[in-house]
Amino acid sequence: MQKYGDSSKPVYITESGWNEDPRWTKAVRPGQRVQYTLDSFRYIEQKWPNVKNLCIWYFRLPVPTLNYVDYYAFATTEFRLKPIYSAIQDYTQGNGNP
Repeated sequence: MQKYGDSSKPVYITESGWNEDPRWTKAVRPGQRVQYTLDSFRYIEQKWPNVKNLCIWYFRLPVPTLNYVDYYAFATTEFRLKPIYSAIQDYTQGNGNP
């Protein structure tokens, strides 16, 4: 964007995040998911000031899909919150730096 004079335009990142499905070879462990996500927030804050929104995919599905897609969620279909939810909540409220 800098090369073409667009560095002042806002950027919106959608559907970002990591998967924690224990059976999927491309997934990460829950602790890695938390660390990678918070690291991405810090990186964007420091290096990409024109990023206005970073959207994490997704909060919850209404029913299980019974495949790897279920493991992108912040909460299970029964509304049990996953560690990623609390970590992001703490980060955005300034409660520590996990």
